[in-house]
Amino acid sequence: MFGLTAEEASKEFIDLTTNVLDVNGVEADARTAALGVHINDLLTRYGIEEDMHLMDPNDRSKGCKL
Repeated sequence: MFGLTAEEASKEFIDLTTNVLDVNGVEADARTAALGVHINDLLTRYGIEEDMHLMDPNDRSKGCKL
């Protein structure tokens, strides 16, 4: 949906899991804030607009199969 390759998506998922989701001893508010930062960094890194719709019925999500 974002035009990432399988390798890029896998790398990003592992990074998200390791640095945000699988961190022990973090309060919910802090984890939510870290998730927001991570997502914004991801969008910036891949040049994705913040208000981009995840599904575009006319564009078929740019041919991404992930």
